[in-house]
Amino acid sequence: MNNELTFDDLEIPEPDRSVFYSHDVLKKKLAEGSFDRLRDQLHSFVKRHTDEILEIAADVDHEFPGIDRRDNLLATIRAMVEASQGVSPAAEMGDQIKEINKEIWYRGEEGKTDRKQISQEWVQKHSSHWRNARLQELLYLIDNEPAPLIDLVEKSDKA
Repeated sequence: MNNELTFDDLEIPEPDRSVFYSHDVLKKKLAEGSFDRLRDQLHSFVKRHTDEILEIAADVDHEFPGIDRRDNLLATIRAMVEASQGVSPAAEMGDQIKEINKEIWYRGEEGKTDRKQISQEWVQKHSSHWRNARLQELLYLIDNEPAPLIDLVEKSDKA
């Protein structure tokens, strides 16, 4: 039995890009500091998964000798975040609950008071789009701030 990892092991279906933010919106959110908490979550994810990142990157380096180490590490981080569909399930769940509570308030202003039904409707209509948008924000951070992520892995005791 072959236990080696390949890029195919990390492939995920292409997300629905119709709900994603424009590049300008992401750039503005980054400049305004809207990603500070998300950046911290991403860095924690990388720290927690350093061993796995290094293992996968080593396999890739073995399969494709001569690949730039930093590019390899960044591609591995990006693939892991995509495969995981996020970096902090607890924080993401909390953020979705905040959005559901906003919806309950909005709908309450319209006279609708069944919190359970409103919550279920939000989940059915918006949760997958919300997760796709969050993933897009994470990938934007990875693509636009690669050096700190790579440095976290390289500066670990395992590198």
